[in-house]
Amino acid sequence: MRKCMQQLVLALLLCSAASCDYSNDPGPRSRQPIDCETFPEGAVGATYTFTPEVAGSTANDYLWTATNLPPGLSMDADTGTISGVPTVAMTSHDITISLVDLDTSETLEETLCGELVINESLNADAVMTEPNHCLDISASYDDLVALLQGGDGTEITCSPLPSESDDPTCPLGVGNGRLAPGVTFDATSCTHSGSITSDRRGTWVWMVEVTQSDYTTSVPFCATNDVDTFFDITVTAHGDLQSDLAPNLFEYDASSDLSFGYGSHQWEITWPDTPDIDLNVWGYRYQETCSPFLREPPWEIDMPFVSWTEVSIIHQLSASGPAPGPPYDRRPFVTSFDVFYCMSDNYNFCDVSYTDQFEQNAQTSYHFTLIGYPTRVLAPGDEQE
Repeated sequence: MRKCMQQLVLALLLCSAASCDYSNDPGPRSRQPIDCETFPEGAVGATYTFTPEVAGSTANDYLWTATNLPPGLSMDADTGTISGVPTVAMTSHDITISLVDLDTSETLEETLCGELVINESLNADAVMTEPNHCLDISASYDDLVALLQGGDGTEITCSPLPSESDDPTCPLGVGNGRLAPGVTFDATSCTHSGSITSDRRGTWVWMVEVTQSDYTTSVPFCATNDVDTFFDITVTAHGDLQSDLAPNLFEYDASSDLSFGYGSHQWEITWPDTPDIDLNVWGYRYQETCSPFLREPPWEIDMPFVSWTEVSIIHQLSASGPAPGPPYDRRPFVTSFDVFYCMSDNYNFCDVSYTDQFEQNAQTSYHFTLIGYPTRVLAPGDEQE
């Protein structure tokens, strides 16, 4: 026993003289499993962020690398966070994530991950198939979400039409239509309330902005005011009768110039029964909301007169504009028209030169809408796999 104690004391003395280090050396690091079997879905144009976990927790003392991430995404070498804005709808099957020890440069782990799905951008294309090509004001939040396509599946938020714009000639913005009078919008619940307070016949259509992961598109909502008018209104589209309350659908390529009408749509305004006066004077005035259609040459917005009978007038609609490009390549737009019609045997009664007097004398006021939807054609290689 005494001999053992002497040996221990000697060892301690020798170690002290040599400045021995009693720290616990763990040796090389062990393998660190990377949890990347399941990625959250992303969407084109939407902000994406995801940090894989290592051994049950996020790691920040490694050098991270990743291969075969979808275009628009990259990995932070210090934190391992994958972030960015995807540019292509696709599914990546062969993403590999590696961890390198910062001290030894040793590769601690190299993991082949699960698939990462990038969906098409959030869009309201399915609303085009709804009656009137718009979402009725009675729709709930769930109704709205059910009709949205693409996107990353996270919660959406809603915003109403702008209350003002930098352009004083377009106070409601461009392509947003006009909220129906008497109807209000609750941005918190993404729902509408109220009813139309107007004697003007027609269907109002307006846009509500929806945002998901910093990506914004627009959804057309609508309300119909089915009230009687003095004149009968008959609408013909491509040779077929359609309801005068139905918004007109316009599908367009955002990379090409816009053109609508030019003989395809016609409105006939008819005096009911047999008039008791000699209808030798008629007139109509209209105004439209701002949209990608323009009045400035070489473009036009016009309701050309076609013909006149003893009891009716017929006009068409012609509208054109330059290729709208973004953001109208990923969101619909609305052009709303308010039209006033007058017939009389007195020229002064239907004189369109005096706006206020004419609108007061006009026997019928009418509101109709053109809803434009962009065609969404995926480029080769953009299809979701």
